[in-house]
Amino acid sequence: MRILENRRNLLLLTIGAGVIAGVFVLAIGWSYRDMWWPRALQAWLWLWAHLQTTHPIAFFSAFVLLTAVGCPITIFYLAAPGLYPFWVCFAYAVVGLGLHFVLTFWIANSIFRPVLERLLRMGGFEIPQLKPNEYAKVTVAVRVTPGLPFIVQNYMLALAGVPFKTFMTISWIANLGWALAFLSLGESIFEGEAGFAVFAVLLIIGLTIITKLIRDRYASRDEPIAAR
Repeated sequence: MRILENRRNLLLLTIGAGVIAGVFVLAIGWSYRDMWWPRALQAWLWLWAHLQTTHPIAFFSAFVLLTAVGCPITIFYLAAPGLYPFWVCFAYAVVGLGLHFVLTFWIANSIFRPVLERLLRMGGFEIPQLKPNEYAKVTVAVRVTPGLPFIVQNYMLALAGVPFKTFMTISWIANLGWALAFLSLGESIFEGEAGFAVFAVLLIIGLTIITKLIRDRYASRDEPIAAR
């Protein structure tokens, strides 16, 4: 009991120190904004101009590779409509998601497996020990668990021994709706299309409701998927 209490105190102390350090860094950054902001803006404009000359295959190849090492997937969804037509983005996103799941499943079952297991445990995540009749249930539960990073979901399921067919099918279906929602949101940002904005918001609300219903149905408190 004392060990748990010490861990809790250490965690609170670490969080508090992190918040203080973050505020300190932000304060210094704001004080020197005249020095770094113009350069940062110039670098961003250069990068965006360069991206506008890239082929969708190059952009979505980066999507597949970078999200496999932890880059937030939402960044790609929001940026893509500013570079390519909407339905081109969605078509490539559908294919890119499939390739991403193939890649992460292969990485998790390759020579990198021990490294990934160690990283997940260091992050406080427990890898489920599953029986064959639990594969589909736990895959659904993990995919609808709020706050669990996308990349952690992928590697956790693959390391837990979920068969590729189950992993691929459920993961793909679970993420297509979110891809469409955030691509629509990106389209509304870049093109100023109110219709896309309304569609994106309604779709996100609908997906959130569906996610909650599925989570209430499949995710149980004793499932070993939560962070410790």
